[in-house]
Amino acid sequence: MQGHRVSCLRVSTPRGSGVAPPPSGEGRQTQTVRKYAVAVTFLLVVSGCGGSSDTATPVTTVAPVVTQAPTTTVVPMTTVAATTTATPTTTAPTTTAAPTTTAPTTTVPPTTTTPPTTTWTRSDGSPLPSCGGEFAFTAPLVDPADVESVMFHPGGHVTPHEHMAYWSTGEPADPSGFLTSNQVQLTAPADFFVVDLGWGHGDGEGGSYLEWGGYFTFCDGHGAMFGHVGQPTDELLEILESGIVVESMSGQAGCDLGGDTDSAVGEGCRRRIEAFVPAGTSLFRSSGIAAGFDFGLVLKGLTVDELTKHPSYGFSIMPWRSGSGSAVCPLDYFPEPWRSDYFALFASIRCGPFNQDVPGTAMGLWFPSPSSDQPPPPWEPWPNEELESIWLFAYHNDPAKNELTVGNDSFGLERANFVIATQNQGTVNRRWDEVVTGDVYCAELLRADGAFSHESTPSAIAILKLSTDGLALTIEGFHQTECVDDLDFGDKARTFHR
Repeated sequence: MQGHRVSCLRVSTPRGSGVAPPPSGEGRQTQTVRKYAVAVTFLLVVSGCGGSSDTATPVTTVAPVVTQAPTTTVVPMTTVAATTTATPTTTAPTTTAAPTTTAPTTTVPPTTTTPPTTTWTRSDGSPLPSCGGEFAFTAPLVDPADVESVMFHPGGHVTPHEHMAYWSTGEPADPSGFLTSNQVQLTAPADFFVVDLGWGHGDGEGGSYLEWGGYFTFCDGHGAMFGHVGQPTDELLEILESGIVVESMSGQAGCDLGGDTDSAVGEGCRRRIEAFVPAGTSLFRSSGIAAGFDFGLVLKGLTVDELTKHPSYGFSIMPWRSGSGSAVCPLDYFPEPWRSDYFALFASIRCGPFNQDVPGTAMGLWFPSPSSDQPPPPWEPWPNEELESIWLFAYHNDPAKNELTVGNDSFGLERANFVIATQNQGTVNRRWDEVVTGDVYCAELLRADGAFSHESTPSAIAILKLSTDGLALTIEGFHQTECVDDLDFGDKARTFHR
C-alpha cells in the first residue's frame, strides 16, 4: 500500500500544542505539512482540532461517564473483511458498496448506570429546538464530485478526536502559493442555531494567509466542527450580522469575522453567535491550505448507553477525557443518495469506531494519570494531555493489523505512528484486545510514513504489561528489529492509566 493521496491529511494537529510534527516524524513531513507548520495556535482553538467545543450553555454539568469496567464478557474485535475489494489508490474506490461502520466490535454495551442527559439552552434560557427523534442531516455537505476521497484515521493527532473522517479534495491543477488542494464549496447539512466561528492569520512558504474554522450547533445541542476552511460567504456573514453575539473570544470585540488581511501574523478573530442558519446555506469553501477539510459530528446530551447504540461510536471508558467521547461517523447521518455517494469515496475499510476501549485489555486510549470517578466541572477543565497519552487501536485499512500512536519519546519511542502485523497466538504481535493481564507482551513496530503506508520491516519494538485490575499499562520501547527472549523493563518504562 503505497502513497495514497489522503495521507497528506496529517496536517491536523493536537489541541493546544501549537503546530507539532505529524506522527510520521521529522524529515518525513509532506509539502502540505511544511506549508501548514506556521499556522497559529489561535486557529487550532477555533477549528477545534482534536476536540469538540460546546456552544450552548448546559443546564447540568454531569457528563456521561463509566466509573468501572462493564461486567459482561468482552467481545474481541472482529476481523471483518473490507467491503471494498480494491487496494486504495490515488483515486476513490470504484465499488459502490459502503464500508461498514459496525466493525470492529470493541465491547458489548456497558451494564453500569449512566447519568441523565444534558439539556442545552440558548443564552436567554430557552431550549434549543428538538430534533424530534434521532438526529440526521437534511442536506448535502459538499458535492461528491468535488471530493477525491474520505478516510478514517487520527491524522496528525495522537489521541482520538471527532474529525477522524478526513475529506481530501485533490491537488489543484495549477497549484500556487500556499494552496495545496482544490478549494471546494461547503454547505450547511442541517439547520444551525449557534455558530462559533473564527479565523487566524498565518504565514508560510507561499506567503501569509487567513484560515477559518468553527463549531456549529444543531437541534438538541448536537454539533459539527469545520476545520481548514476559507472566508465565510456573504450569505453566512449577513445571517451572523443579525444574530446575537454570545461571546467574543478575541482581543478586539469589534473584529471582523470576514477577515482582515491587514492584521498581523498571529492575530485573529473568534465569536460565538446565536443565529438561525438554514440547511443548504452556502457556508464557505475549503481553504486549500491543507489536503482537504475537517468535518466532524458530535452527539451531545446522550448517556454512554445511548452513545454505544450508534454503530460508529464504539465504547469509551472515560468519554469526558477524550476528544472523541461523543463523536460518530458523520457519513452515517446523511440521507440517500448523499450517504451512498459519500461512502463510495471512502478509502478506509470502515468509518469508526471513534472510540476503541476494550476493558481488561491493552486496547484503547491510555492517559498519563489515573482518571477521577467523575468529570471536573466546566469551569475547571481537564488539562490537555494529548502528547502525554497513547492510543492502541485497529488499523483503518487492514483488519490483520493494529496501530499505536506515540506523542513523545518519554518511554523509548519517538513521536510517530506504528503499525503491527498481528498474530493469533503467543505473546508477540498479539492484537491489542488480546493483550491481557498476566504476561509481558512484545510488539514489533512498523513505523508509518503515511496513513496508508509503513516500513516493510520493524525498526523498533515495545514490551507491554497490563496491571491485574486492567487499569494501568506499562510500556517501554527499544530500537531493535525483533522481539527476543528475556526482554525486561528498564529505566525508560512508563505506566499509563485508564
